Amino acid sequence: MKIRSLFAFALGATLFFSGAAVWSEEGGRGHTLAGDKASFAGVLPAQTAPTFRFKMMFYDGNVEKNTKSTLGASRWAELDRAVSSTQFELAYVKGEPGESWRYGVELCMPLVYESAAAYFGQTGVYDIAGYYYDYEGGLGDISFIPLMVGKQIGSNHFKTGVRLYAPTGYYREGSLAQGGLNYWTYSPFLGLSNVVPGKRELSLYTGYDIRERNTDTDYKSGDVLHMDAVAAIYTDMQTAIGITGSLYQQLTADKGSGAVFGSFQAQSYTVGPLIRHTAGNMSFEFKWLPEFSVMNRTEGSSFWLNFGMPF
Repeated sequence: MKIRSLFAFALGATLFFSGAAVWSEEGGRGHTLAGDKASFAGVLPAQTAPTFRFKMMFYDGNVEKNTKSTLGASRWAELDRAVSSTQFELAYVKGEPGESWRYGVELCMPLVYESAAAYFGQTGVYDIAGYYYDYEGGLGDISFIPLMVGKQIGSNHFKTGVRLYAPTGYYREGSLAQGGLNYWTYSPFLGLSNVVPGKRELSLYTGYDIRERNTDTDYKSGDVLHMDAVAAIYTDMQTAIGITGSLYQQLTADKGSGAVFGSFQAQSYTVGPLIRHTAGNMSFEFKWLPEFSVMNRTEGSSFWLNFGMPF
């Protein structure tokens, strides 16, 4: 009886951190990355030409759970997760800058590497411990905006559209680490910016992610409201420093037969420093975003290094 109980605990701890497990959205992450869209959120590229952006993001976080057995033994489980994402973005905008409407499209191809390590154990009555490691790398889920529209009125800018995430990344049912998420996401967004060159930038990006069902696991992650923001001042015409942050709040519960651990809803906030430098038509940006007030997902921090230029 005790042996069966220990085996069940070890198996349950492993399942707890696999595929359709614990945090909220399936696999512990969604398509939205904290802070990704903050800078110049409402500004369309100035050039009527293709514009290239290169982004690198590194994230490291963990989550722990501790319980007591009916016999008084202490049981624990922990997940460490690291993700790197290299994004290649290409945008094209029609229309000259000014106070008229402008239109554009955008495509983003990410290369994703994820590693995950799960630890679990029990102390008291019987001491046991277990460890499982997994990794995956390659093409992630491609996103694209088939049509975005924007306008400038003085120093104020706004743009809107719908970003679509396609399940193009490699997916293995039941694995801790994934290249893709195996479902579509539809994300209508609105970006607002107030930009005075050489003086300041205030930007706010708001999106709402509607996620389809993962048909392999019959798991439908809940809808998410997310916001990214920037407040920066320019020390000269080329260099800006400021703060950036994000909000991530799951508003609806997970559904489906695969949501066996319940309908947990995720929450995360970030805030951190930003520095940007412009040289000619090229721009470079670095930001650090530590998380706080996290619920039902891994907690850690992300680092971003961004580069942009027109062709």
